[in-house]
Amino acid sequence: MKLGRWSDIGLKYARAFIYILGIATLYASPYRSKLFYLNALSLSLFIILLYILIAIWLEAKEVPRRVKKVNITLYVFDALMISWIISLTDGWQSPIYPYLFLPVIFVAFDYGFRDAVLFSFYASAVGSIAIVSTGPEQIYYVALTLFMMFLVASLIGFLKSEWESVLEKERLRGSLRSILLEQITIEEAIKKVLETIAKATGADRAVYLRYDENENKLKFSSLGYGLSEGEMQILREREISVEEGGVSWEVLLKNEPLLIKSAESHPNILKDVVENFQVMSILSFPIILRGRKLGVFHLVRVKGSKPFEEKDFEEAKGLVEEVIIILEALERELEIERRRNLLEILVKLISNLSRAINIEEVGSELFNLFRDFMPTLQDIVLVKCRGSEYSLVFYQSEDVIHHPLLQSICQRIRETGHIAFINDENKIERGVIGVPVFEGEDITHLLVLFLEPFSPPSEDIRVLLSACAIELGNILARVYSIAELERYAFHDHLTGLLNRRMFYQRMGREMKGARRYGYPISLVIMDIDDFKAFNDQYGHLEGDRILAEMGRLIREEIRASDFAARIGGEEFAIVLPHTPKDSAIHMVERLRRKIKDMLGISVSMGVGEFPRDGNTLRSLMRKVDAALYEAKKSGKGRVYVVS
Repeated sequence: MKLGRWSDIGLKYARAFIYILGIATLYASPYRSKLFYLNALSLSLFIILLYILIAIWLEAKEVPRRVKKVNITLYVFDALMISWIISLTDGWQSPIYPYLFLPVIFVAFDYGFRDAVLFSFYASAVGSIAIVSTGPEQIYYVALTLFMMFLVASLIGFLKSEWESVLEKERLRGSLRSILLEQITIEEAIKKVLETIAKATGADRAVYLRYDENENKLKFSSLGYGLSEGEMQILREREISVEEGGVSWEVLLKNEPLLIKSAESHPNILKDVVENFQVMSILSFPIILRGRKLGVFHLVRVKGSKPFEEKDFEEAKGLVEEVIIILEALERELEIERRRNLLEILVKLISNLSRAINIEEVGSELFNLFRDFMPTLQDIVLVKCRGSEYSLVFYQSEDVIHHPLLQSICQRIRETGHIAFINDENKIERGVIGVPVFEGEDITHLLVLFLEPFSPPSEDIRVLLSACAIELGNILARVYSIAELERYAFHDHLTGLLNRRMFYQRMGREMKGARRYGYPISLVIMDIDDFKAFNDQYGHLEGDRILAEMGRLIREEIRASDFAARIGGEEFAIVLPHTPKDSAIHMVERLRRKIKDMLGISVSMGVGEFPRDGNTLRSLMRKVDAALYEAKKSGKGRVYVVS
């Protein structure tokens, strides 16, 4: 059996153990011979044994521990039984006399100073009767018994009260420290702290004023204790400026707690608060964490209550000092947690962006990630900077972009080189946050976030955006490198059009779509007339210039859904999805005339339609090539359509 178990049994049956010890004391005294004969002493012991059995039964049921009246009644009987034995064994000289003090000691331990003193009067009375009954000459010892009983009760009761006070303080401190183990915010911690300190100091009410750094005002928060909902509503509408002053500002600016015994007579008190809330006495404490003003605690006793004293002030001051330590530790924990979350977001962002291979994927990843912790985000715009000019390289929706606002934020970032944010003058709930993206010391891009409703970014958001911008600069450089490699791999370096390999791949994909959805595709094959003779006469450099200009003119003429390729030396292919050849002829003729007018050369063209003129790419190209040959044969500089 564990030691704790033996300790519980010892405490539960302490009364029985003391009575057995008392009987053993009598047995060891000169009164031993009287214990075995029928007399008043042996009869009293028999009755005491019966009482002990009843007491043991009650203790086993834990009735005295649960019911105070039963426990006090047993102590009353204890004092009575011990006094009875004392009256039969020479009064104050009885070997049992010291046992008379034990019930008083136990009452003091169980119930404290007040109950112990009251019980000592009863124990002194029955003890004095027992002493006097043995002879009038013992009257002197009655007064001694009364004095000693009162002294024992007072001393033990005082020690008990002090011990309970120490335990209560430790319990309160333990309750405050337990806040660190909970996953709560600073405001939630302050709410728990307010209630704990208010109960510990006997305050009727407790309020917390939050310091608003932006407006330089103290504002009553929703955190309070002992206030009705109506009173809380009145306080929430109240703000205190530094010009208005008051006790709260006095405490916060001086960074010193304050005891106000009489609120009405204090010169700095706000009269409306005293009148509306019947304030009589106040304890005020500044809450400043690592040099940062957080707010002010007020502990209040209302009219009709006992005012706060110096003792209350010192106790509350000790608790508030503990609270400051706890809040600082909690703030550090929350800061570490915030930084960990920011780091996780940043790692996730870098991980996702590292897989992006074009600007669209970069922009989409940024939008989706930022939307998780900025729910009012409407759009992300990535702006490329070239000197004083700006060009949009990514955005989600043209409708969200407010161009004057975009221009203003871009200009501000270029001037400051830092994160900036502004509101729309015409629509105050709309605003933007702009983040510069650097390459070396130069701003190459701007990341602009459109938010509605808008609120200034917190310090955490700014840190995250700055870290993202650093990584974004590296990622954009990589994306542009990939785009450049793709351009070289999939495009003809001279004309900027697709190369032959990419032409076949794109045409294959387009034909699959046409088969599935049943739309036509026009194919144009174009060849420069007499290009070999041109090169011989003017040289290959001039020939290359003509080819490059051809590529530019073709790109200008075709639609975004169309594509073109250089498939031979001076041979080009143009693909027009969703376009029958009858409609394609108009664009082709316009392009032919444009080339003639601008470059002074003629081109021949053949035009065919998928699947009307060929159900496979090979068969279609064969027929279009034949049409091109007919155009060449008929005098060049003309367009022939597959018949």
